[in-house]
Amino acid sequence: MTNNPYFLFINIPLYDLIILTISVIIALLGFWTLKDLIDPILKLTEWARLVSEGDITQRLKKDREDETGELFDFFNKPGNKIPTSVWV
Repeated sequence: MTNNPYFLFINIPLYDLIILTISVIIALLGFWTLKDLIDPILKLTEWARLVSEGDITQRLKKDREDETGELFDFFNKPGNKIPTSVWV
């Protein structure tokens, strides 16, 4: 058996396939992390748009127990203090 640096019958060196595989995994993890960061910002933007249009009954749904969930709590506090009977 000869020392073949190529993977099976493909003319791509084995180390290139390893680097490509690792790169794809890192890219997928990056997209997943980016989505995890962007989604709360999009929710907050939508909430702010609705409130700015006059719908003060809107609340942000806290679906996380991290800093983002705490931020949603802070944004919900002023709306919770306003009695709804004043706005009816």
